[in-house]
Amino acid sequence: MVHLFPVLRGGKSLRWSKWLLFAVTALVLAGVGFSWAVNHGYIGGVLAVVVDGNPIGYVASPDQVEQAVAFCSEQARAQCGLAVVVDSAVTTQRVAGRNHRALSQEELCAALQGRLRLSAEAWMVRVNGKDVVALASEEQARQVVEDVKAQYVRPSQESTLVEVRFLQGVEVAKGRVDPGRVRTPEEACRILLRGTDKLATYTVKRGDSLWRIAQATGLKVEDLQRANPGLARPDSLQVGQELTVVKAEPYVSVATTELQVLEVAIPRPVRVEFDADRWPWEEAIREPGRDGRKRLTYEIQRVDGVEKARSLVSEEILEEPVQRVIVRGSREAPSLGTGTFRWPVDGGGNITSGFGWRGRDYHPAIDIAAPIGTAVRAADSGVVTLAGWSAGYGRLVVINHGDGVSTRYAHLNSMTVREGQKVTKGEVIGTVGVSGRTTGPHLHFEVRVGGEARNPLTMYPGAGK
Repeated sequence: MVHLFPVLRGGKSLRWSKWLLFAVTALVLAGVGFSWAVNHGYIGGVLAVVVDGNPIGYVASPDQVEQAVAFCSEQARAQCGLAVVVDSAVTTQRVAGRNHRALSQEELCAALQGRLRLSAEAWMVRVNGKDVVALASEEQARQVVEDVKAQYVRPSQESTLVEVRFLQGVEVAKGRVDPGRVRTPEEACRILLRGTDKLATYTVKRGDSLWRIAQATGLKVEDLQRANPGLARPDSLQVGQELTVVKAEPYVSVATTELQVLEVAIPRPVRVEFDADRWPWEEAIREPGRDGRKRLTYEIQRVDGVEKARSLVSEEILEEPVQRVIVRGSREAPSLGTGTFRWPVDGGGNITSGFGWRGRDYHPAIDIAAPIGTAVRAADSGVVTLAGWSAGYGRLVVINHGDGVSTRYAHLNSMTVREGQKVTKGEVIGTVGVSGRTTGPHLHFEVRVGGEARNPLTMYPGAGK
């Protein structure tokens, strides 16, 4: 047997052996301690942390870097729900000297944030080959595509959806992205529909207001004011002024095709027959007739919900219309009047609107203002051919005086005659009122000769002189 420390004779040799054993042990422990101190920066400097070739700080131990990188990866994984890979090259380099302060673990994590390149395998919605938005799963990505389409699908009982498609190339595919770009389905829909903000200009025209400009550009007044700080006051608009208009430009446009089926009426045709035994103002319905019905099928093209084109695909007659037959008198009316007119309003009244053009409108009469209830008299003898309500005229009396001459008395408050009644010149036929479309109590007095309106004042010699 070979002894490392031979036993010498005597107590002196034994003591020497013990001291030698202690010295060897001390040297071994000192070597281990030195190695630990060097690795942890206590001897020979500290460790510089380098990310993708760029120093970000100093640490005492490589273990500290490994733990910080693992923490950042786990934090990113928790946020996106996907496995995260560190793509950055993270190394440590020993730096001599004692003037470099080592980062705490919290400081190191903060320094790594934003500098580490991380990636996760996600599912991308691509538009025309460009990655627009990332989602955690293929199911989510495909559902987002369908949800965007559904924004412009309008269920209707009258139409059937034939096709929904994107005008752009839209696909779902795998891809590696920064975990911070992974979105929820709701966020992804908003991004695809909102797109980017597009800046344009609008030149103010005469008559424009903020409200009208907002309507024309599809914005709110508040949006216009926000984009143009100088528009705090609505009256600050100037003709020729250029306004900034910020409009959303979606990444995708949705086109739909639908078939719309409508049932519409076919107006009944009308045939007029003339009866020589009846007066021209006498009319009777021989056959009331009946409207028909038909079914129309249209193909409608929409883009983002706005109709762009409509074409008739088919037309089916469901019920033929039945002709309406009207019998109208053709008997030539004799001269019923005296040939001279009297003034139609008791007390005279005031002419507030004359015959002829009033701005853009043609006035085929004169307006005679008088208090409500003032008597209105027949300008000449004749037969009442109409006594009733007539749209803008209100209560209207029409008198046929023969020889193609007739008079009209409109806006009456009351009527004292009926259709077919003979009246004499000066007989009360009603009272002044405000019925129909009028701005105040007056008589609308109209004279027609051969169906054409004439200036009533020409029937009164000396009028206006």
